[in-house]
Amino acid sequence: MKTRRHRLLRLAAAASGAALWLTCAMWGCGSEGGTGSGGHTLEAGTVRGRVLAHEGLPTVDGQASPIVPGGAREGGVIHPLASATWRVEETSRNGETAGDGTFTISELSPGTHWVAVQKTVNGNLLSVRFPVTVVDGSDTLVGVEMRWGEAKVTSRYRDERGEWVSVMFTSGPHAYFRDGELVEYLTAEGLVLSDTNGDGKIDTCEPGDEALPPHPCSTGDLVAIEIVGWAAPGEAPSLVVGQTGHLAAVGIYEDGSRLSLDLLATWRSTAAEVAEVNDWGEVKALSAGETEITASFADTTSAPLSIEVTPRPALQEITVENLSCSVLTAGAEEAGVGTPSGVSSSPWYLPQCTNSVLTGDSLLFRASGSFDGGYSEDITDEVAWRLVPEAVGRIDQTGLFTGVAAGNTLLTAELEGKTSDPLEIRVVDKATISSIEIYAERSPQPLPLRESDAPCCPQPLPQKITVLAGDEVPFHAIAHYDTGYWEEITENVTWVSTEPGVGTIDVHGLFQALGGGTTVITAARDGVTSAPCTAEIVAEATVVSLYAYAEQPERIVKKGGNAFFHAFADYDVGISREVTESATWRVSDSRVGRIEAGGIFTALDAGKVQVWAELSGVESNREELEVWQESDLNYCDMEHFNRGIWSDAFNRVILETDCGEYTQGSLVTIRYTVEEIQPNPAPLIDPCLDLYVLRGEEKLRTIREEGCGEAFALPAEAARLAPVYQLLAFWDLKDSAGNQVPPGIYTIYGRFYLYYDPVVSVEVRVR
Repeated sequence: MKTRRHRLLRLAAAASGAALWLTCAMWGCGSEGGTGSGGHTLEAGTVRGRVLAHEGLPTVDGQASPIVPGGAREGGVIHPLASATWRVEETSRNGETAGDGTFTISELSPGTHWVAVQKTVNGNLLSVRFPVTVVDGSDTLVGVEMRWGEAKVTSRYRDERGEWVSVMFTSGPHAYFRDGELVEYLTAEGLVLSDTNGDGKIDTCEPGDEALPPHPCSTGDLVAIEIVGWAAPGEAPSLVVGQTGHLAAVGIYEDGSRLSLDLLATWRSTAAEVAEVNDWGEVKALSAGETEITASFADTTSAPLSIEVTPRPALQEITVENLSCSVLTAGAEEAGVGTPSGVSSSPWYLPQCTNSVLTGDSLLFRASGSFDGGYSEDITDEVAWRLVPEAVGRIDQTGLFTGVAAGNTLLTAELEGKTSDPLEIRVVDKATISSIEIYAERSPQPLPLRESDAPCCPQPLPQKITVLAGDEVPFHAIAHYDTGYWEEITENVTWVSTEPGVGTIDVHGLFQALGGGTTVITAARDGVTSAPCTAEIVAEATVVSLYAYAEQPERIVKKGGNAFFHAFADYDVGISREVTESATWRVSDSRVGRIEAGGIFTALDAGKVQVWAELSGVESNREELEVWQESDLNYCDMEHFNRGIWSDAFNRVILETDCGEYTQGSLVTIRYTVEEIQPNPAPLIDPCLDLYVLRGEEKLRTIREEGCGEAFALPAEAARLAPVYQLLAFWDLKDSAGNQVPPGIYTIYGRFYLYYDPVVSVEVRVR
């Protein structure tokens, strides 16, 4: 059974993909204008939107964009997101939001367009991508609420069928309403509920793409909504002033099915001055008292949930901490430093935690309060921040400090008569190297993890590597600055090897192992010297194991194409190194392909072949490749092809037969093709394919089975490009027992493997 290695990729794109599917299914997709029924030329429309940060109900030109028609949520602090960039993806249209967060996109052709909005806030990227539907000559109102890792998009427009409202969360849930009635609903569980006959009742429920099993589908009415939260069942929930709790809404249907509604529900608090609730079901306690919370969806409202808010205990202590340890703040480009090339994904190179900052750069601080009874809370937005002296920097209510002038200043936070211990911040005009770290690019032994007194402030430790005489090992040098930044300075340090007769290192950091012995390598710049790296050179070693792998993750290659292999050897002295050039390469079938020195495989003919390496009498693991060749299919009818198509944003898969109808004794030729629509962000192609013949739900014959996994389907269309994989298969019109199948309609069913397991199928008739 294949594992779904790239499930996270699919889940990350599920919200936008499903939204497009539903939008296209209801209103049609397109980026160009056209002609409507009766020959009427469709007119361009305008999208008017507003982008808000974190909380609040979006408003456009003074009109609320309700989460459900007729509803609106009171309370909540909203912040217009000014100067956020917007872009219509299929066009060159782009711009920025105004100071109040509004934007206007005029002269958009009727159809569905994808809009991307983003802005960098405190060194972090807020980003959302969403579809907007434009109808003939009308305005579409869009409200966007953005928060870290999540966004809610509400769209509204009117056509001849009524007023439409679409509510989309980037985490998945998506609902459509027409004139206040729910039409289609993609649930958090991945189910698609629809009102197909327009009677205001959900009558179909199907598992959508990436639906989470089991599938509790229901076609009955929503009869009740139950609110669940942080309190144990039967207990009355309570909050302390300033505290936040989270509620969830569960819909209960006629047949007892329960579906999550917490994001798409309309939340209300009867006493918003006591506690407010936002669109994510988060309740924030504002003042002592009681309030009732309700959740509504479509025309159903939950029973009220009573929440008591009690006064906060007495504040005992305030602690201030620097949150910038793992977030590289603005100014790295101006400082000329940043992530070193080749090590950007290494956890070793997180920004160091320092209280030094360049002028114009920022650090983020948090104030935490400890209260009577062991209660603690983030009070960053409540405290009064103080800087002494003030001229060195400035700090806003979010705890964001920005350096203004070189010098030192003391930061404190004050609230209710309590003051935190002072934290010294140093502002500098130029970053200074505080330490230099060196590492071997292809270290034969794992380098030790760095230890430190503070978890976020690692210090380099001495290293030791073992190298075979004659080897060359590139070294790199990383400068760590007092501001927490770093940069690679390999070409700008003085390299030293203490025993040049054992090994030398040049100005580029290339170490050459000359003979047996030990030498110590260091790098220095601006009076700072790195921790030493000890290199032990051994004259000879014995290979104990050999590992071979293909350079490309996809284990397929087209006839006439190449695949590239590498080999690594493990030696008895505890080292490993690449031996691609010195190993002898083998193939299991020279008719399918040949392999040359250096691991270069050339595909000669369709088929499967194994590749492995040999060195010093040791044989590596065997890697399997499939060679494919583009095949002709002699269609019975060139005007009407018998084919089934599956596609997503990256690939299109075609399953087709040479004819649509066959007589007894004929042979069905089946061709399976994978085409790449656009470059994939991760390796997705795998030749795994299960092919079956079905009659109704009954499986009559297995043509090919590799165990690709569970079946999923995503109906979408895309333009055809060149094939990246192709396979021919055949069916002799017999069942698994060898009996001729009777006349009827049969389904050729293909379950394949990309980054999850979709299906494609085509029907044939036997006469």
